[in-house]
Amino acid sequence: MYDNQVGRFFNIDPAIENYKSFSGYMYGANNPLRFIDIYGLGPGDRIKKAESFIRTKYSQKEGLNTGKELRTGNSQAALEYIDCSELVCRTMAADGITADIRQMNTEDLVKFLSDDDKFITSKDEPKAGDIFLWRSGGKGHTGIVEKVDKDGTIHTIEAYGTNEGTDRFERKLTQFTNHKGWKGFFRPVVETPDGKVNENKKVEKKEKKSDPLKVTIETGTITKKTNIDPNEIHSWADFKRELYRWLNWHY
Repeated sequence: MYDNQVGRFFNIDPAIENYKSFSGYMYGANNPLRFIDIYGLGPGDRIKKAESFIRTKYSQKEGLNTGKELRTGNSQAALEYIDCSELVCRTMAADGITADIRQMNTEDLVKFLSDDDKFITSKDEPKAGDIFLWRSGGKGHTGIVEKVDKDGTIHTIEAYGTNEGTDRFERKLTQFTNHKGWKGFFRPVVETPDGKVNENKKVEKKEKKSDPLKVTIETGTITKKTNIDPNEIHSWADFKRELYRWLNWHY
């Protein structure tokens, strides 16, 4: 249904409900040089970055991938081994969720991702690009949701263990929700429909509506404030003002 020569779909994108501000016939948020469309589910920089770590060896051994330089650096030694939390930290940095690569384990990630002002949390509604996390009894695991099939199968990218390394996995929702210490699926609150973090939205707050014109009325020794509509008629001058405005608007 997709013509890569014109960058358009012949039919409406089935995932259009997730990207209401865009046309349902375009590819990669209309910016294919920057974004890739993950399995037709929409652009996903987090998925693309997590995918780049596939086949990286797994380790938590001291000297192999412990310490700040090996956890956050970009040298050959730092990128030779990775574990689940490092995968997520590097992915978040690449996607602009964090300004740099942070050294956080799953316990730190629980605190970081639980900030309701920064992240939306869902216990049982995963979406492509979500970070999943569980933590219990001093142990935890995390990874990136790559896609969700119509039958509910959840495809993930995880740094799982020394035998598996970083790879793709398929899980059922119950494997997450029934897990002891399940925290949920997380995505940035300020994420734009094209899958990027919008820094400008971080400072957006609803402004309080300003009060109507306040007029102070002196009544003897008592002063009180009341809200008066500036367009209300209280005198002949007000009447003529509104009459002329009405005539100018109609004629």
